[in-house]
Amino acid sequence: MSRAFAIAVLAVGLLSAMDALIKAQAVAFPTPQIALLRFAFGTLFILAAMALARPPRPSLDTVLANSWRAVLGVATALAFYYALGRLPLAETLALSLLSPCFTALFGALLLGEHVGRPIITALIIGLLGMLVIVAPKFGGATPSYAALQGSAAVLLSTLTYSLSLVLLRSRATRDHPMTIVAVQNAGSLLLLAAFAPFLPSEFWLPVTTHDLFNFTGIGLLGIAGHLVIAKAYSMAPAARLAVADYTALIFAALFGYLFFAETPALTTVAGAALIITASLAATRR
Repeated sequence: MSRAFAIAVLAVGLLSAMDALIKAQAVAFPTPQIALLRFAFGTLFILAAMALARPPRPSLDTVLANSWRAVLGVATALAFYYALGRLPLAETLALSLLSPCFTALFGALLLGEHVGRPIITALIIGLLGMLVIVAPKFGGATPSYAALQGSAAVLLSTLTYSLSLVLLRSRATRDHPMTIVAVQNAGSLLLLAAFAPFLPSEFWLPVTTHDLFNFTGIGLLGIAGHLVIAKAYSMAPAARLAVADYTALIFAALFGYLFFAETPALTTVAGAALIITASLAATRR
């Protein structure tokens, strides 16, 4: 278990670094463009990795089963990237720590795991923690509607991400990690590309060489993080590894301070503590 947990923490660190890069790009680019380029570069990297590693050819059942995660991946990316453009990095990732609560709930509903009063109680405590983080944004004379939009987006992304993790657990012991990541990235890219022509022109802005470098880093970190987390989830139950997500707050505080001069507010720390307590209760076996 300790090895699987360490691998999961590494995955969280890689994905937190990706989130920091995405936040930097969110200042200048619309959310759909960021998501499309993230999955475009991610698809290139995972296909290159598969060409070198030559994993077993996936069956049609494998592709179809993992395609559902592509749909959830698009929803998660759009909602979470939108939130990153409206909230500090530490606050965004602190709110996303509700994921283990929902992971335990979806695990019970979809995988037949036991669900009882502790999970419901944990969800209530976790939501209270979310309110502690968000409430200061609305206490003044001019409430922050950007914070409200960002918080709602994080909550949506947490729901879709948690469902994606449970579906990952149901396939991680049967499918090759590269296949899982490739289907999710390529599927997400195809979905976004299908809708791209119908979006207004202002959703697509010119990309400089520097921007391409950043988007390349986003794609590389995303692929590395998802390959590592797929490996971790093939080694241990989803509910137990979900607690590795707590380390995202540490990574977010570090990256937020170094790159965006952000210092987590005391309410963020207090709310995160409530959410972590709730998540521990929800995932206890």
